[in-house]
Amino acid sequence: MGSSAIAMAIAQRDNGDPVDVTCIDPFLVTGDNEGFDTLQLFYNQVGATGYLSTGIKLHMGFSGDYLKSCNETFDFIAIDGSHRYEDVK
Repeated sequence: MGSSAIAMAIAQRDNGDPVDVTCIDPFLVTGDNEGFDTLQLFYNQVGATGYLSTGIKLHMGFSGDYLKSCNETFDFIAIDGSHRYEDVK
């Protein structure tokens, strides 16, 4: 959990850019995560980099809901979420 965010943060750092990664995830318990506490795994993995809250930010919830109300602009958005047809559409 958080590996893509870490890779993006390292790429920004290595390019000389400020690390600024926003993650949006509801961290729902589903059959896909095999019972793992994915939120804790995210905190453990990202926290180990030192970027948690100092370059990698987490907003808990669904991206569609968050993006409707946020005032941020983004240079790049990677969507890796629900694979249900209605969500992808």
